Amino acid sequence: MDISTHFVLIAKRILRELKSVAASPESLSERIDAIRNQEAADREQYERQQNSWKARLEQRIYECEKQKQRAKYDLRDWIQVLLVIGTWLALIAAFAYVGVNTLQWRANEKAANAAASAANTAAQELADSKDSFAKTLEQMRTQAGAQEDAAKAAKSAADTAAAQLELTERPWVDAYITLDGPFDFNVNGANIHLKLILRNSGHSPAQYVNITCRAFINQEGVGAQAHRDEVCREATSAPFPGITLFPTVTFEQGESFGIGKQELDSGNVSRGFIIYPAFVACIAYRPTFNKTSVYHTAYVYDLVKVDLEGRPNRTFKIGEDIDIKYLRLTMHPFSAISAD
Repeated sequence: MDISTHFVLIAKRILRELKSVAASPESLSERIDAIRNQEAADREQYERQQNSWKARLEQRIYECEKQKQRAKYDLRDWIQVLLVIGTWLALIAAFAYVGVNTLQWRANEKAANAAASAANTAAQELADSKDSFAKTLEQMRTQAGAQEDAAKAAKSAADTAAAQLELTERPWVDAYITLDGPFDFNVNGANIHLKLILRNSGHSPAQYVNITCRAFINQEGVGAQAHRDEVCREATSAPFPGITLFPTVTFEQGESFGIGKQELDSGNVSRGFIIYPAFVACIAYRPTFNKTSVYHTAYVYDLVKVDLEGRPNRTFKIGEDIDIKYLRLTMHPFSAISAD
């Protein structure tokens, strides 16, 4: 029963007592005493109830504190348990990691040993193969050397045969060269006129026969033979195809060439004279059996004038024509004729 209900009952009881007092005033004191006794009893009962509630409340509080402490201790215990479990799990994981690493290390060691063994085996096999290959290569080189020697011998024999065939069957072209006119002058310079009779004394036709002639004066005339190769190159590279000259057949050809005016002016030694005129005539030709071979026959001549008594003179006056009957051709003193 709570306090409010208790007070309501007391109030009702007081009202009833007041009514009864009003009805019989003589028993008022008795009733007041009874009320006081009742109030004292009620107060005592209330205090007992209060003490009981207080005791229950304290007991409840104590139990709650106890449960709280118990829960706190339980949580701490659980935490400690979890820490212990975690520690053991960590140790187990560490041992497991060490074990796995140990197993992996052993497996790697075995694999490395196996790889090293395989590498050693492969190296040994490679060395054996290398030795075998070296022996085979040496044999092949020996065979190749023998074949090369045989090929060289065959080529040498073929070259010798070809050279012998070329020597015996090649064409040989030479020329008989004479004057064919005066030594005359014009606005372009001086002119030399020649007649060349070509002859093939070989055993096969000569193709692409070309002739090139060039004149030199003064110091260049003295050393005219030094220009022979240059003149022969011009004959070889002539822009026209030339003629074909058959064996035992001759061919007559006229050739006129000159000394340019500028060359005469630069070669004027004194008072309008030039000295030692000479020329190089080169014949270039090819065989029919080898289109790459080129042969040459070259001549170096000096031009000399003579007086009425036949005395030679190598000094010419610029602008003075010399009739053919006062001209002579003489072989140059150095390398006058050459052939290849």
